[in-house]
Amino acid sequence: MAEEELPIGAFEVQTAPYFLDQSEYGRFHSAGREGTNAVRYGVIGLLNSPGSSALVGLDDELERFGFNRNLLHGEPTDGEFEKMGQFLREAVGLGRQGETNFEEIQNSSWAALIEGASAARLTLLTAGMCNGNERESAAAAVALIGNLNSTFSVEGRDWMGLEAFWRESNALRNYLDFWPFLSGYGYGNLLNVPELFFRTDNSNESIWAYESEWLVRRAIRRSPSTMFLFAALLDIAWLRIRIAQQSTDPVVRQFAEALAFRLERKESFTAQEKSEHRNPARGTHDHFPSTMVHGTWGWQGDWWYPGGSFHDFILKNYRQCLYKGGRPSQWNGSLKENHRELAGMRFKDWVADEDPSLSLCSVFAHSYGADVVAHAINAGIRIQELILLSAPITDLLQNVIPRVGRVMDVRLRTDAVLLLADAQQRSQGGVVHKSFRKGTKVFQVIAGHDYLDHTITHNVQFWKEEDIANRIGL
Repeated sequence: MAEEELPIGAFEVQTAPYFLDQSEYGRFHSAGREGTNAVRYGVIGLLNSPGSSALVGLDDELERFGFNRNLLHGEPTDGEFEKMGQFLREAVGLGRQGETNFEEIQNSSWAALIEGASAARLTLLTAGMCNGNERESAAAAVALIGNLNSTFSVEGRDWMGLEAFWRESNALRNYLDFWPFLSGYGYGNLLNVPELFFRTDNSNESIWAYESEWLVRRAIRRSPSTMFLFAALLDIAWLRIRIAQQSTDPVVRQFAEALAFRLERKESFTAQEKSEHRNPARGTHDHFPSTMVHGTWGWQGDWWYPGGSFHDFILKNYRQCLYKGGRPSQWNGSLKENHRELAGMRFKDWVADEDPSLSLCSVFAHSYGADVVAHAINAGIRIQELILLSAPITDLLQNVIPRVGRVMDVRLRTDAVLLLADAQQRSQGGVVHKSFRKGTKVFQVIAGHDYLDHTITHNVQFWKEEDIANRIGL
C-alpha cells in the first residue's frame, strides 16, 4: 500500500536493513522510516532485560521490523558492561572527530546486532540519540537510559550509584568539559524552543545532531573508564529527555513520559487479597451510567470530557447513557502508583454518587487509566463493559478483569510508548489475557495499520478508519 493511502497518523513499516531511506537524491527520513526506527529503539532498549515482559507475544509483529526470535529471547552474557563500552569506542573510532558518520554507525551496529552481537545495542542507541529526527532521537534516548538500567542490574553493579554519580558529580562535567553546551553556550534559550534543535525538512543538518555527536566523541575520547563513559552518555540522554518534555510534538512528549514509568519503583500489590469480590453489573446499556477515564496527564485533554470529540462520538452513536453532566470523574494523571490507587478510591466515590449500587454500564479507559479503574473494581464497583484503549497489561488489571462482564481490548500493532515504558502489551497466550477466567467475554482488536501515537485509540478518525466499534461489537 502506498504511504499516501494510509489513514492519518499511520505509517508503513520499512523492512530494509538500514535506518535511512535511499533515493537518487541521497538518504532521508520518511514517516515510515521514522515510525519503524522508533519502534526498533523501543525494542532494543529491552533486549537482555531479565524480568521484563514487555516483548511477550510480539514475536510475529517484531519480525516485520527486522528482529529475529533468537535476538528477542537472548540471555545476558558475562562482561556485557565492558563489551558494550568497547564496541562503542571502536565504532566511533576512539573519538577521532569526523572519521565516522553516525548514520553509518547506526547501519553497521544494527547489522552487527541482528547477527548476534548484543553488545552493539548501546552503540546503536547512542547513534540514534544523536539523530536529527526529533521522534527517533527521543525514543533512542529513553531506550538508552532504560537499557543501561537493565545492564547494571544484570552485572550486579550499583545502578543507583551511577545515577547518583551522574546527578551529583560536577567533577564529571568539568573533566569532560561539557559545561559550554550543557550550561548554554548560546543554546540556553533554545531549550525553551525545542523544535529549533531539529530539522524540519529532509536535510541531514540539525543543531542537536551536530552538538550531541560532538558530546559523544568528547566523552569517548576523555572518559578514563567505562563507568565514566556511561555516566557521560546518561548526561547527554537526560539532556535529550529535557528537550523532549518541552516538545510541541505530542508523540515526543509521550516518549519522554514513558521513561518515568520505566524507572518508577513499582510497589508489590496483590489485587486478589485486597479486593471485594462482586459479580459484574448486569443490565441494559441504559440501565446504568457509563463514563470515560483518561490516562497519565490526560486531564489536560478533552476527549473524555462531556463535549469532547470522542465523548460526543460515543454518546451520539453508541452509548446514550454516557455521563454528560458537569462533574465528570477525573484524576491528576500522576506517574505514581499510589496516586492511581487513590484515584481509584475517588472514582468509586464518584460512581456511588451516580448509582447507589456501585454499578456502571460501559467504562472507556485509556492507558494507565485502566489501572485507576482496576483499583476501583477492587474497592467494590461493578462494570458491565470495560473498553481498554492502549492499556498496559499489569498484574493489577489482569487480576480484576475476571470480575468484569465483558472486555473490549483495543490495541496498536506495536505500541512504541509501552515498549519504551517497559510495559506489557500482549499476553502469554496471544489475544486472551492469561488470568481471564472461563466465562469472561474478551474481544481484542489490534489496529490494522501501524501508528506511533499512543493516544490515537481514542481518536474519532481512528475508530472510523479501523472500524473499531463494529469489530468489538460495541
